[in-house]
Amino acid sequence: MEKIIIDSLSKSFDHPVLTDFCMEVEKGGVFALMGPSGCGKTTLLRILAGLERADSGLIRGTDDLRVSFMFQEDRLLPWQSAVENLRFVLPSMPEAALTQKLSQVGISGQDARRPVSEYSGGMKRRVAFLRTVLFPSDLLLMDEPFTGLDEVNTGTAAAFLTENRNGRTVILTTHSEQEAELCRAEVIRM
Repeated sequence: MEKIIIDSLSKSFDHPVLTDFCMEVEKGGVFALMGPSGCGKTTLLRILAGLERADSGLIRGTDDLRVSFMFQEDRLLPWQSAVENLRFVLPSMPEAALTQKLSQVGISGQDARRPVSEYSGGMKRRVAFLRTVLFPSDLLLMDEPFTGLDEVNTGTAAAFLTENRNGRTVILTTHSEQEAELCRAEVIRM
């Protein structure tokens, strides 16, 4: 099986965030990056997504991969509904399919058609989560995807990820062993 290889990756801002970090992951697996705040989890995801440049080191195995990134912030279009936010990144998916996917994470009926600015934090997070998982990609990068979700909605979202991963590589950050277990993720300590 092919791998994504990170070799001696370093990145500093005002201070070192990653120093000679090395990691290998099998493509098609699910991996949870765990470690204390400030250890470089988000920075590593941003480098993998091409949003930041490493100061030194190499990354192999990501060329030509389509990436879907879930930020810590929801980054939704607040004036649009959940359906419209999904349609923005999934223009060819039929509306019935979009509403069906939303209902799988507990957003249905009129809720799916209200502007997301009217949603609770957990509802917004579920829309952002769906948008990331449903976007056609080879690599899913998810930065604390379950933040703001209660235990039930975390379990529902993790099950949705497992069912809709379709063999894609998933790298997520979390502070929770339980979230890693729910996603059937191999834990990588940073």
